[in-house]
Amino acid sequence: MHKELRYRMLVVEDELSYQELYADILSAHYELTMVSSKEAAMSSLRKQSFDIALVDMRLKANERGNIDGIDVIEFIRALNIPTVVILNSGFPTQTPEITARLKKLDVFAVLDKSADGQVEKLTETIAQALAKQKAELLPDQSTKAML
Repeated sequence: MHKELRYRMLVVEDELSYQELYADILSAHYELTMVSSKEAAMSSLRKQSFDIALVDMRLKANERGNIDGIDVIEFIRALNIPTVVILNSGFPTQTPEITARLKKLDVFAVLDKSADGQVEKLTETIAQALAKQKAELLPDQSTKAML
């Protein structure tokens, strides 16, 4: 009997209620690694690669007032791994500076985790993100035909 290959997903979320929600809706379909801090996320990323990362924008408040989720995304990009990133936030309104930074970091989507229909939107966005990643990793068919 062979084990079905599943996408590996890193979930960076500090609120227990959201951790439980994501585990309930995602664990049947994805190999989840759930962490609650920037440091734990970086440690996990050093040990293995992930197909997708669901990152909370604001993790537990720290004395410097940093937006830790963006730090995690910058770390993912510095590793140069093809992880698709979805940013999840209870603060959906972003400043133009943050919006530009997220675009530069190639964040696939920014979701409002407190919005109605959030679960459906999340699962739909994950499917779209993984389809995009798969398309980017496959060789271009026109290039293949030329070989």
